[in-house]
Amino acid sequence: MAVKQTTLSSVSLIVLGDDLEPGEITRALGMFPDQDWRKGDVPQIQTPDGRWIPGPAIAEWGGWKKFIPPVLVDDCLEVQLDHWANVLASKAHAIRAFRARGWSSTLDCFFTASEPEVAELKADLLAKLAAIGIDIDINFYPHNDADDL
Repeated sequence: MAVKQTTLSSVSLIVLGDDLEPGEITRALGMFPDQDWRKGDVPQIQTPDGRWIPGPAIAEWGGWKKFIPPVLVDDCLEVQLDHWANVLASKAHAIRAFRARGWSSTLDCFFTASEPEVAELKADLLAKLAAIGIDIDINFYPHNDADDL
């Protein structure tokens, strides 16, 4: 029996800052977060079954997080990054303003595969993201055969 190769990726937009007020990010970007919190809050986390529960610790900084739209969940890392590049292209001034305040603006990437996989990031995509001034964190995780991707 052949083993089906499975790849899973997800790219979320995250803005973090010590004195971050989530409403400022919402207004500056013109979009609502899927999750937000202020320094000192107990952030909510989403369980695999979709429920929201209190996180394990008090937040050391404020945060604002937007998940990839559900229609793109099954798309590859490059397509998801391109989505964010297109969404954020007209908002580069806001991203730069966040950086000037000492806040981080990051495309947080999750990537796992059951077999060796190539995530190809073309120069034009990287140039679009660089022009916006957003950081990219790519977190690679090993695929466990017991995982249900």
